[in-house]
Amino acid sequence: VTGIKTHLNNIYNAKKVIITTGTFLNGLIHVGFNKLEAGRVGELSAKDLSSSLRELGLNLGRLKTGTCPRIDAKTINFEILEKQDGDAKPVAFSFRTKNFSPTQLPCYIAYTNETTHEIIRSNFDKAPLFTGQIEGIGPRYCPSIEDKINRFGDRDRHH
Repeated sequence: VTGIKTHLNNIYNAKKVIITTGTFLNGLIHVGFNKLEAGRVGELSAKDLSSSLRELGLNLGRLKTGTCPRIDAKTINFEILEKQDGDAKPVAFSFRTKNFSPTQLPCYIAYTNETTHEIIRSNFDKAPLFTGQIEGIGPRYCPSIEDKINRFGDRDRHH
């Protein structure tokens, strides 16, 4: 390795390079029936890096991350949700971090019910997970809501 060259043709010489691609390596986002080559919405996929690594003989795979859709907080009635505050004394990821006092926002939990289960079941034919649009294996932190309803249909509610 002698460095990197970006898609804008910027060159950064380096003796060592650490690749931390996250979801950007050959990144793909599913929005309804559409697939977008991206790392996150509005950010480019690392397609050229993926090609370079493949040309070096490395095998590339894809894991399903199942990131939840984003919603506008102004459309939510937080009073009916279960509030979960963050840690009273949050701990930094690195022991080198000094003066760590991040602004924290609470999380809120909502639950599905039989009505939402039926809506989801009746739309399995549109879900990328079940139409074959999503191809991937491996662990998921949390199954998508349609996967929960499909795999754990005996439960009355899900987060």
